[in-house]
Amino acid sequence: MKKYRAFFLLVFIIMMMSACFMGEPWSNLSPGGTASLPPDLVSDTPRSFTGPFEFDTLLEVELELTVVPYESTAEAANVIITLHDEQGNLVYTGKIQPDGSLSTILHLPAAPEDMTLTLHAEDFEDREVIIKDMVNYLVIDRTMSILSDPLKSRSITLSDSDGDLIPDFYDAFPNDPDRAFSNLIPADGALTVAYEDLFLRAQAGDADYNDFIAKYSITEITNSSNRIVELQGTVEAVAKMAGYNHLFGIMIDNFEGDALFNVDYIDFNGNSQNSETIIAGNADIVLFKSTKNAVGKTAGFSLKFDSPQSSTGMDQVPYNPYLLVYNTGHDIHMIGEAALPGSINPGDSFQDAEGFPWALLVPTDWIHPDESQRIEVHYPRFTLWRESFGAEHSDWYLHYDDPYEPGDNQPPYAVIGPDEVSMDAGSGSAQTVTLLTNAPGLELDPDGDNAFFASNPLPSYATLDPV
Repeated sequence: MKKYRAFFLLVFIIMMMSACFMGEPWSNLSPGGTASLPPDLVSDTPRSFTGPFEFDTLLEVELELTVVPYESTAEAANVIITLHDEQGNLVYTGKIQPDGSLSTILHLPAAPEDMTLTLHAEDFEDREVIIKDMVNYLVIDRTMSILSDPLKSRSITLSDSDGDLIPDFYDAFPNDPDRAFSNLIPADGALTVAYEDLFLRAQAGDADYNDFIAKYSITEITNSSNRIVELQGTVEAVAKMAGYNHLFGIMIDNFEGDALFNVDYIDFNGNSQNSETIIAGNADIVLFKSTKNAVGKTAGFSLKFDSPQSSTGMDQVPYNPYLLVYNTGHDIHMIGEAALPGSINPGDSFQDAEGFPWALLVPTDWIHPDESQRIEVHYPRFTLWRESFGAEHSDWYLHYDDPYEPGDNQPPYAVIGPDEVSMDAGSGSAQTVTLLTNAPGLELDPDGDNAFFASNPLPSYATLDPV
């Protein structure tokens, strides 16, 4: 009897222990240790290519996230989001806010690539998703769940030296509570802006886009609330193949309050100079006062805002880089950007009569066309991109001297006549098969690999063997 009592007591203890664990969030783990999270709520908006075509190669993607702890009473107080491109470059870092949300604008190169979005939080499992061809979306809008991790909850708490609720591991400025993240745009390389300077005197000049070329990168420094506290820019004069001389600068508009503006610029004689002042509302950043004395030289600037800026409320990268042509007095901008105050060409669209831009931006370093050779000569996919209004060949700038050769739409068997194909019927020898293209409503597509009924729905007297 004692033996049976001991057995039932052991069973009771095991049952009680199982009941205790059933309510724990990690009881949802599969035998392999992987949680089964509910599907994300996805309300992404695909990008439309039906609007006005402005030759954009750096595209905005609005990121709207809501993060919810799954089956856990624990608060995911410090959820850090990171976004990496296919090469592993860090595209963005930010923090989910106390209400569980994040809203920001990303600036991605037009060439589609997958992005890896990862959620990191103390006491929670890292959550990673891959967003296919992210730039093909206008808005990424998702509600995502994360699962508590019992092993993490027993580990050492990550240090936060400046008390801004961003662990030092993710904090680019671990000893500065006013600054947390540093996001480089673009994540790899630099933006390149190239000009034609015969504004209003020709059709986009000779469209070789090498009269003046500059490249620049922007660093957005944000606080723990994802608001921009500082902008930093580095600019290099790459090439000048025009006879005219110019001034090159960048306009940044629509910020709130004052900013401490510091600039290292190249003066008219090619010497580096520095200036610092307080400005309000907008910045006209003169970087090269004479392009003929600037090639190969680097300038830079910073704007430190006294009031942190919303990433969705102020002027967006690539801002408004411009060229002021001394010889003609015209200022030249990218399509859709505003002319300078007091410009002799106010309100211009900065497109020629054929729709070509006078200033062209590409989201990377590039090899510029030779003198007097139109851009299509070295970048033949440029025309296909332009003619598709940006929907196709958006990576044209990556294909220097690389003609596009479309794959032939060939049938699996050789077409030997209007109604006949040569095919292997399984014996290893080619046989001629007659297609019944004279049947009512049955059509053969141009290359002979598809037969289909033109009428819809399928006529009642006809059937089509899927083989």
